[in-house]
Amino acid sequence: MQNKPFKAIVALPNAVADVLNPGSTTGGVNDGADSLFIVLRHIRVMNKDVVSRTVTMYVGASGGSAAGTEFAFTNETILPGDHKDWNGYFRLSTTDFLTAVAAAAVALVANFEGEIGVA
Repeated sequence: MQNKPFKAIVALPNAVADVLNPGSTTGGVNDGADSLFIVLRHIRVMNKDVVSRTVTMYVGASGGSAAGTEFAFTNETILPGDHKDWNGYFRLSTTDFLTAVAAAAVALVANFEGEIGVA
């Protein structure tokens, strides 16, 4: 089965919270369950505020922000009206939660682009 493109737009919270996690599907009789996965290819974080704001993203447990789980934009400052980009290839399984925290609620907006597939 071929992966399908996906995009998501999320206003980032000012307390660590889950912002991206693949779901799961359940099959028919005796079909078991298939896990979905996300392949992140691009993240853009935009600052729509009039002052500079910081952002940090983590990958790990739900609601997590443990040291060593920082993923992208580690305490990255984004100027007013500006944006920062992350480009790469990172796979998230159903047990991986991408969490984020911003300096102010809804001042920063993240655009996620990639693919979703079935494991």
